[in-house]
Amino acid sequence: MFLHGNWGELGLIKHYVGIDIGKQTHVACVLNAENAFSKHLHFNSLRPGFEKLLSFLASLGCSKGETIIGCEATGHYWLTLFEKLKGEGFTVFVLNPLQVHSFRNENIRSLKTDDRDCELIATVLRFGIGVSAEMPNESLYQLRELSRFRHDLVRQISSIKVKVLSVLDRVFPEYQTIFRNIFGLASTAVLTQYPTVEAIAALDISKLTKVLETPSRKRFSKAQAEKLQQHARHSD
Repeated sequence: MFLHGNWGELGLIKHYVGIDIGKQTHVACVLNAENAFSKHLHFNSLRPGFEKLLSFLASLGCSKGETIIGCEATGHYWLTLFEKLKGEGFTVFVLNPLQVHSFRNENIRSLKTDDRDCELIATVLRFGIGVSAEMPNESLYQLRELSRFRHDLVRQISSIKVKVLSVLDRVFPEYQTIFRNIFGLASTAVLTQYPTVEAIAALDISKLTKVLETPSRKRFSKAQAEKLQQHARHSD
């Protein structure tokens, strides 16, 4: 859930921490009240990397009540760091990447490299603009992730089915006249055990009948098996 943030009302802020999120390595820097940037810190997403970040912040005097931390909502890579920082008591804002990108283009055209992105994020925090994100309810978040996973699986299955039908149309076009559902249990059993036209054509008719009868609960009989085999023997 994305909410417009106004972190200028949080009180006296002395440090603005920008973190550029990467797949394996993050980059952090601190902007102080005098508008001066610290050196960059590169750290990984594992526990030692997080402890390295905490030590870095402590060395710069970034107390929890006077520091705000910002990062971009980059994929899912920000989630672990967000939860750890919140658990340590820090105020953390997750920024909309589109807002940060827009700020870069309109105001700070020189900040384009990955190492400089953390400075940009810290600057956005100092200006008190942008869009912040809050962690959703855990159950809702899990449901959202499961829904996305299911959507991806359905999309992949649909793509694979299209490819299977394309191959069948080329190598055994008559096959689809036997089955109402190419991906039903009976058809799948045939294609799994005898995936070529030659194998179906040479198969003993009693074996082919059994392959069809068992998964279809005898809705497919010897007549359908014979018809399928004849199509296989005469297929172009």
